[in-house]
Amino acid sequence: MSNQIGSEEGAAPDQPFVDLNRVDLNLLVAFEALMSERSVTGAAERLAIGQAAMSSTLGRIRKLFNDPILVRQGRAMITTPLANAIADTVSADELNANYIIPSVFHPDVHQRVAAAVRRVSAAQATD
Repeated sequence: MSNQIGSEEGAAPDQPFVDLNRVDLNLLVAFEALMSERSVTGAAERLAIGQAAMSSTLGRIRKLFNDPILVRQGRAMITTPLANAIADTVSADELNANYIIPSVFHPDVHQRVAAAVRRVSAAQATD
């Protein structure tokens, strides 16, 4: 799997490649939520951020890829061909495997991450 998106993957021929390994991870997480939810409000709720913050993040994603990514069609949001190509590369499983789960075990970091995950899980269980 390539971690680059650009003209060979269906974007405009003059669009430069975007190396997904150098993109802010928060944008990739937001992109995945937007693609999954097909809604700025739904993606914002899923990531527990405000709708305005997610709208701003969508703007940053659009600028990064020089593509509207999601466009309104009636009451629905539809994805662009480039967004679909990116989605094939950026999935929740890919994000977990490549970015969130470390490839090298560091006991002190691992314990802090595990504690944070437990706190988030406990908070979600009480909601």
